[in-house]
Amino acid sequence: MKTLKVLSPNSHSMRVPDWFMVNRGDGGITFEKLQVEGSIQEIHTYKNMRLLMKNFSQDCIFLDVGAQIGLSSLPIASEGYSVIAVEPVKRNIEILKENIELNGYDFIKVAEIAAYSKNVDLEIYIPSEEDCASISKNSASIGSSMRSEVVKAMRIDDWLEENKIDFSKITVVKIDVQGAEEHVLEGMERVLKNDNLCIIMEWDVSMMQNMGTDADALFRKIQEMGFQVYRWDHSDLLFKKGVFI
Repeated sequence: MKTLKVLSPNSHSMRVPDWFMVNRGDGGITFEKLQVEGSIQEIHTYKNMRLLMKNFSQDCIFLDVGAQIGLSSLPIASEGYSVIAVEPVKRNIEILKENIELNGYDFIKVAEIAAYSKNVDLEIYIPSEEDCASISKNSASIGSSMRSEVVKAMRIDDWLEENKIDFSKITVVKIDVQGAEEHVLEGMERVLKNDNLCIIMEWDVSMMQNMGTDADALFRKIQEMGFQVYRWDHSDLLFKKGVFI
């Protein structure tokens, strides 16, 4: 385990596992190559999320679905925004909580669940690169080793209501769930009704197919809800509805 200082306007520290350093970080560049004297350059994907959030008022909430160890949550929190970090994998949760404590970001609330279309217990498959966990074994198959955990899955709408979160405050949602995007969206129908909302979503057709999702149909469905679509970064798309505040 290493502690790195992320070089950004509001620098923050990050505890990272060993596999993280040689995993893909920014368009194929490894985090190891980005490291300079115990610090790490701000990854432009997360920088762009941080800058996007700054278009919204300070009382808005960033919803990070598939938060892993806080790669997206920490940069947003460094700007003083409240964050809900949704993560089901036990080891990732442990590191995420260490990172929250390390930086004193008590405005990051951790939802220890797998975001899903219903409230059930699910088996999640975890490769050695633990940021690629998935409820589909095929979508998680990176590297040679694989383990699984039974996790609590829950509709985002239900979790927010249970924790008395103001739905209207959620303005930017990041979804990185290795193919389960449709299931996540089905569980956050109330959030999707917000007039001003941006969704940054990984868009991998093959992983969606592993979950039984028709990517074209999902694309049309999101557009029918009033979202405009933009290319975000690498394989990600940005769905935007309404106007920036």
